[in-house]
Amino acid sequence: AAYREKYMGLIESMFLESNPIPAKAALKEMGVIRSDELRLPLVSLSDSCRVDLRRVLKSYGLLSG
Repeated sequence: AAYREKYMGLIESMFLESNPIPAKAALKEMGVIRSDELRLPLVSLSDSCRVDLRRVLKSYGLLSG
């Protein structure tokens, strides 16, 4: 339960938009993959959600800066 509570913000950020859009965007932001390109009908993470995702990743120490 403590683990779930600790990472709830990160978990919720993976559902800002349809799966796997936020997950691929997070992996790209962290430098794990080079592209977050998706096949249609999926599209890239929206700019507003990308800002939120970066904020969450930084808060968990997954992004520098």
